[in-house]
Formats: sequence, C-alpha cells, structure tokens
Amino acid sequence: MIQAIELYKLRNAEYLQFTTDVLRIVNINNPTALQIQAKYDALNLFKNDLETLFKKSTTNPITTEIENLDKRRDNAVSGILAVINGNSYHFDNAISNQAKTLLDYLKIYSGNIVQENYNAETATINNMISDFETKPELTAAMTALNLTAWKNELKAANTDFSTQYIARTIDLATASPDNLKSKRIESNNAFYELRNHIDAFATISPSVAYTKTINEINVLITQYNALLVGRTVLPTTLV
Repeated sequence: MIQAIELYKLRNAEYLQFTTDVLRIVNINNPTALQIQAKYDALNLFKNDLETLFKKSTTNPITTEIENLDKRRDNAVSGILAVINGNSYHFDNAISNQAKTLLDYLKIYSGNIVQENYNAETATINNMISDFETKPELTAAMTALNLTAWKNELKAANTDFSTQYIARTIDLATASPDNLKSKRIESNNAFYELRNHIDAFATISPSVAYTKTINEINVLITQYNALLVGRTVLPTTLV
C-alpha cells in the first residue's frame, strides 16, 4: 500500500515538486503497463496547470515589454518638453508665445511626469492628450510647434503601455492564492485517484512492477513526511 501524506502541509513549491516526482516515478514504471495511463495523464494536467500558476505567482509583474513601452512614452514626453522649451526662446514672438502657452498649461502637472508611478503617469498622459486635442489654444500651439506627430506618438505609446499593463495584471490575477488553493485541491483528488488505482491493481494482480512502483513512491513520501515532521511551523500558503 502507498503510504499516507498530508499534502495540504506542503508549501506550493514543495507540492509541485512532490507531484512532479510522483509522475516521474510512475512514468519510469510505464503507466500503460500499470493500467493507470488515464489517471497519470489527469494528474499530469493538473501539475502543468499548477506549474503555470506558480511561475506567475513568483514572477516580477513588470515585464521587459512593459518597461520598454514605459521608456517609449517617457521619450515622447521628454521630446515634447524639449521642443516646447527650445521654442520658448524662439526669435519669432509668435512661436515663442505659443511655446509659452504650452509651458503655462504644463505647470498644472507639477513635478517630473516621467518619474511618476506607472498608473499616475498613464492618467497624466491621458489628460494631457485629451487637452491637446480638445482645447483650441493648445491644439493651435501644438500645430504651430509641429508637435502633432510627437503627440500622436505619445498617445500610441501610452495606449500600448496601458493595454499591456492591464493584460499583465489580469494574467497575474489567475495566480491568486485562492486559485492556487483550488487547483491544489483538484490535483490532490487526481493524486488520490492515481494512488488508489495503483493499490487496487497491486491487490488484484500483484506483480513486480506494482511492488517496485509502490516502494519507490513510498520512499519519496517518507522523505517528504520527514521534511514535514522537521518543520516547527506549518503554514499552508507560503510559496
């Protein structure tokens, strides 16, 4: 018989490794020959789902793609500001006045826009773009300084950043502790089904193959049980 193990006491990383080890043992012993291929496949599917969730839960939420998009919009903001500041010294008063109109407007955004946190910068840029496109005096100033292309680039970069940031947030939500817990419960049931089938076939049709498989799984369980016994605190949500 396969020994008992309190799976709920294993931390997520330990649980994933235990499941992987069990599957490896069964695979080496040929799940088809053991008549448990379907149960093996079911547990393997849950293991793959858990692995994906675990990787998400331990991955930095800020991806390289998001960092690059943030840099792109920062460059657009810096480019626009550079053009405005430069033209504020223009020898043509009409041009310098248009630049000063934009500078006066930008004073409402105190501080360095590109140093704001991601969400604050997204909101600030959205407000700026809206004003550039709807307020006649600002639209005229942007046109006079040939900033329309810069404005379009900033708008596109900010939109792309926001889209990717939200997508990443939604993706990470699937790796919430509740989802991991739920998937572990399903995986537990799949493990018990696999274990019970091995024990049942070993009883009905004893063979060297079943004995070997059971012994190897028991050695593994003994190792994990020793780990649990040696732990003084047994949290169930640690990674």
